[in-house]
Amino acid sequence: MFSGSPACELRSPGFENGPMDQGQTSIWQTEMRAAMASIVLTFPRVSTPHNVTGLHVHISQGIHPSLRLPFDVLKKIAAGLIVCEAELDVMHSWKRRQLSDSFFRSIRWNSIFYGDNHTFTAKQIVEAVLTAKSAKALITLINPGPNAQLTDSQDLHSITGDVNRNYVVNFTEWQDGLGTIEF
Repeated sequence: MFSGSPACELRSPGFENGPMDQGQTSIWQTEMRAAMASIVLTFPRVSTPHNVTGLHVHISQGIHPSLRLPFDVLKKIAAGLIVCEAELDVMHSWKRRQLSDSFFRSIRWNSIFYGDNHTFTAKQIVEAVLTAKSAKALITLINPGPNAQLTDSQDLHSITGDVNRNYVVNFTEWQDGLGTIEF
């Protein structure tokens, strides 16, 4: 993807402690730390000015759709991200930020919140997020796809259309996948 610089993506099933692991370091945690140490040596973080990796995480209460975060919690996370997106951005590699049109789209500056015919303030967006009536409406607000639109250009609750996962934070997995939010 980036010529001249080492890169890798790791994928695995989600890890979680079993009933016998509560309150102690599990074998998988020890092995994960060793694997990460090896990755850092093999793939130096030369493109990351803030000493963080390009790895991403999925958060949830567990690795099953029945354990997804409650909808009210999802709304609070989304509202916090609207307010703090600029701080989150600087935690990522500058090379990833260069891909903002494709893989690292801004939530705050997406086409629903900021467009030719409308611009919503952060306060208006947070209010719409916190008062969203359904997960589909919230996810379409946060991760709108190319066909997402407002049926009333002044009302964020009039959102319709599809979603796209390629944002700074991906909420689409919460509803359609394992019930996670992907950073």
